[in-house]
Amino acid sequence: LGGGSIIDMAKSLVALSYLKNKGSLDYSDVLNSISNKEYLKFPDPIPIYAVPTTAGTGSEATGWATVWDLEGKRKYSIEASWLCPTSTWIIPEFTVTMPKRLTLATGLDALCHAVEAYWAKSSNVMVRELAKTSIRLIVKYLPKVLSDGTNLSYRKKMCLGSLFAGLAFAHTHTTACHSISYPLTMVFGMEHGLACALTLAQVMEINRPLIEDKADLMEALGVNSPAELQIWLDQLTAGIVKLRLGEFGIEGKDIPDLVSLSFTQGRMDNNPVDISPDDVYRMLRSLL
Repeated sequence: LGGGSIIDMAKSLVALSYLKNKGSLDYSDVLNSISNKEYLKFPDPIPIYAVPTTAGTGSEATGWATVWDLEGKRKYSIEASWLCPTSTWIIPEFTVTMPKRLTLATGLDALCHAVEAYWAKSSNVMVRELAKTSIRLIVKYLPKVLSDGTNLSYRKKMCLGSLFAGLAFAHTHTTACHSISYPLTMVFGMEHGLACALTLAQVMEINRPLIEDKADLMEALGVNSPAELQIWLDQLTAGIVKLRLGEFGIEGKDIPDLVSLSFTQGRMDNNPVDISPDDVYRMLRSLL
């Protein structure tokens, strides 16, 4: 019962439960198991029942969990088919008390899940249909729920948008936007959804030539170009947070280190267009 971090914690505890037989544990035991994927040798049938209290992470629909190594400044994934929740209950009432900024960040996370699933190398027709359904719901109802957070109908639509996004990217994983977001969250504490959405329009511009059925994606987003998407994002976030690096204390001198941490295997290489460090540098520089 909780947001994505809580559900991911449950998955991590199940994946690493075999370590309890080793007696005393330390940081290196856990890190080695995750990085070497040793846990895959010890599948545990402990069932996971997920009740998300946010509308965004999609963790209730996937078989992986994110683990942050703040000391080593790295992001890891724990992934196994047996970590997908056995059952999930979507209860919109539990999301009503989310503050506006959390509603925004989690909603944008779901939007990025759907959009990135749509254009991922591993996408397919089924995924794109799920993604379009999610995108239409989020684009319509995220502005509404930010204006009226107690409206249960709006909250229900956002829960559905998040769930459909989770089902979509459960088949594809994410791409460049998420890969670039990880150091922004890890080093500077930027909320995950905001960090992902920061580069969404610019990554779309880069990917545009290779996006399959791109007209359908634009129609679902309600825009004609990546530039219009950026305008929509800026209008959506206005009065809550400025979607720029400077808002989070990030300066030009920080960008080279961010670039070096922006290439996560399985995410950046899942992007339909190869993105170079120079591309990431230019994107981040323009977002100061």
